[in-house]
Amino acid sequence: MREQISKVGQDPERLQKILTEASKQRHVHLTVLESERRRLERELQILMENLPQKTGASEDGKQSVSGFEAVQENIGHLECRLAETQEQAQALQHPAQELDEAAQALMALEQGFEELPVIEQARLIHLMVRRVDYDGAQGKLALTLDPAGLVAVLEKETRRKENSK
Repeated sequence: MREQISKVGQDPERLQKILTEASKQRHVHLTVLESERRRLERELQILMENLPQKTGASEDGKQSVSGFEAVQENIGHLECRLAETQEQAQALQHPAQELDEAAQALMALEQGFEELPVIEQARLIHLMVRRVDYDGAQGKLALTLDPAGLVAVLEKETRRKENSK
């Protein structure tokens, strides 16, 4: 993996392609999150409008407690999901990493990768690698990097480096 990181860091054109693809993926994800936010807000509005009806008395004069509780539970669930969606969208809205900044983060990651705990190495590899292909006949392993995952790791590395200053 360290070799793959090094190759990407030494090839500005490849790194720029990765950054561009990650930016496209980020835009698509933001669009999906915005659509999800609007849907959740509509559902929440519908439930809030129907809430007064659920708190009224039922036909036999007793309050419909179970109906009210179900609506309240749904509202709570929708509010949590809406907050998560807004948090994810906010995280994706920060400016894209510049080529030089990404190259520096890659170098720092490459240099410190072996020193990381194995569990952290595995987590980073899981984020950065989209697919692994093995050709047993030729004994070759090919890694397909995930642009969005790689950029997320690089952005985290950049923030970690800035925070340690």
